[in-house]
Amino acid sequence: MRYITVVLAPTDEYLRSSGHQQMLEDGTGLSEIRIDDTLVATQEAIEYANLLDDGTAVAIVQFRGDADQVATIADETPEIISCTVTGGEAWLAYLQYEPDEVERTLYELVDTEAISIDWPVRDTADGVQVTLFGEDAALQQMIAASLIK
Repeated sequence: MRYITVVLAPTDEYLRSSGHQQMLEDGTGLSEIRIDDTLVATQEAIEYANLLDDGTAVAIVQFRGDADQVATIADETPEIISCTVTGGEAWLAYLQYEPDEVERTLYELVDTEAISIDWPVRDTADGVQVTLFGEDAALQQMIAASLIK
């Protein structure tokens, strides 16, 4: 059994192609939730995520900020299918959403290879830090699949 910790950092090309152009221009992070250009919450950790049979994904994400505002994110963001939140200063959101290509590839590799994700996944200044563990051959296959460089 081996593990590898990687930081998945979005490129400028990815940000432009995935609809995150505004974040690229104003320097905000992917972990910030903005509604009408107002910061309403900051993502602290992804507690769990999984790809569903219909191609959508579900995630449990820890946030800090205005839970009531984030509960409306499904109305504001086409990729978000549904959002249910708990209350409190730091709270959880259960999201069903359309994953982007990078997420879908990662989830599919985890589902088909002998690899697991060590939850939670955290945002860093450089990107999303993910620790993967599994058999050496499976981790090597993931690296060879060019998902992680």
